[in-house]
Amino acid sequence: MKRALVTSLFVAALGSAFAAPLTPGNIVVVRFGDGAAAPNTAAAAVFLDEYTMSGLPVQTIALPSTGASRHTNTGSSTAEGQLHFNENKFSIFGYDADAGLAGVASSSNIATDVDPVERVVSIIDLAGNVDSSTRLVNIFSGSAARAAIVSGTKVYVGGAGGGTSNGALRGTILATIGSPTTTAADVINTEVTNLRTYQIFGGQLYMSNATATTFHGVNSLGTGLPTTAATLTNLVFTGAGTGTPVNGSPYDFDISGNTMFVADDRTTGGILKYTFNGSTWGFDGVLTVATGVGARSIAKGSSGYVVTGTDNKIYTFDGVSTFTAVVTAVTNTNLRGVGVVPGSGGGGTIGGTVNLGTYAGTATGSGNVTLNYEITDMADTVLSSGTTTVTPSGGVATYSVSAGSATGSVKIKLFGGTWIKRTAATTVGATNADLNLPNGNVVFGGTTQIVDIADYTALAAAFGAVEGDANYNDRANLNKDIIIDIADYTILSGNFSLSDD
Repeated sequence: MKRALVTSLFVAALGSAFAAPLTPGNIVVVRFGDGAAAPNTAAAAVFLDEYTMSGLPVQTIALPSTGASRHTNTGSSTAEGQLHFNENKFSIFGYDADAGLAGVASSSNIATDVDPVERVVSIIDLAGNVDSSTRLVNIFSGSAARAAIVSGTKVYVGGAGGGTSNGALRGTILATIGSPTTTAADVINTEVTNLRTYQIFGGQLYMSNATATTFHGVNSLGTGLPTTAATLTNLVFTGAGTGTPVNGSPYDFDISGNTMFVADDRTTGGILKYTFNGSTWGFDGVLTVATGVGARSIAKGSSGYVVTGTDNKIYTFDGVSTFTAVVTAVTNTNLRGVGVVPGSGGGGTIGGTVNLGTYAGTATGSGNVTLNYEITDMADTVLSSGTTTVTPSGGVATYSVSAGSATGSVKIKLFGGTWIKRTAATTVGATNADLNLPNGNVVFGGTTQIVDIADYTALAAAFGAVEGDANYNDRANLNKDIIIDIADYTILSGNFSLSDD
């Protein structure tokens, strides 16, 4: 009772709500409606409510429901309001319409309209700042705005189909943040035009839908983060006939390592669990949130998951079988997408194996290898850097590095010594970010390393030398045995002309 009263006061005090930095480990929930009247098919005010993991309210970030920066959503929609996270930014998709506009999801968005209802992407950073400058025309006209996820200076957007009259676009569209214009060249995929949500895990774009015959369920879209036309690959089929489950209703999803959880909003649904066996995703069964309660949104935190139930509650989920209700929606409001502020007061890590090739490691002091690392966002902005020392066995070593303040989808770059830089797209917390580093950089110089004639010349000058000889060059001893010989030349020639990626 006390928590319900606190939450009611939290909603009632919206006028005094402030935008402060989001706290690592806390829950962020998209809420439709201000509690004054039951949300319906008209445009509703949108709020992001922050709670502790135990359900205590922290703050509300209100998106403007009128004026130049307005962002509203269909108050009763179950598919709108998903909260997407990538590159340390949350994003939601909606409409440039005043709260109360009837039938906003069916509004026209044609550029030649007298007053087209633009589709709006709101991007919220971890400092609590809101950017609603991406206001798009000629997309999803007459249809709902559903999903948007940031990728560098771009944002993938999708909706519930929409008409194509007067050049309107539909499908998966890659828009430019802050620009109103999209063209046919920005359409990445039209195999599914009625979709529900996007996610990016390990540098790969995924999407879900519940209408397509072939792609019902969860799919990967292209390779990595496509910027041109790309095709879908179905990973988890939840459609008719052979679906697992048959005639499922997939919404949001999470992929972590070999485990996928999919939110299913049927009364017999909940959280669908799948496990990857190296080639396919196998269905493990349905995890029941509560009796007769389905799920529409799921997000992973540092110590478990949070889930939005169809009973208008937020649950924590231990990743095994236990769901605990921590937030109950106040009367006349609807809870939709849910996220977890990355971090838990300390930084995450990234690890995997690094293959150093034909490394012998018998030269003096060569049992350990110190490498440099960089962690960047997907646009290659450095977020964290440092050194890590590994102990190779058979040329292969395990590594684990601090991700600092980095979260979500990132890139890990390893390099140093005589090994040139290689990059892997991954996710903070991953333990399978594996890299093969080419060897042969005898002469270090410049900002980009390359195995070239200078390296060959330096190796040739030291050829045949052993430790203690006047012409011995430790960097030319590429495999770190006791002599600079044909084995080192073979390494260099095999990697000749390779450079940092």
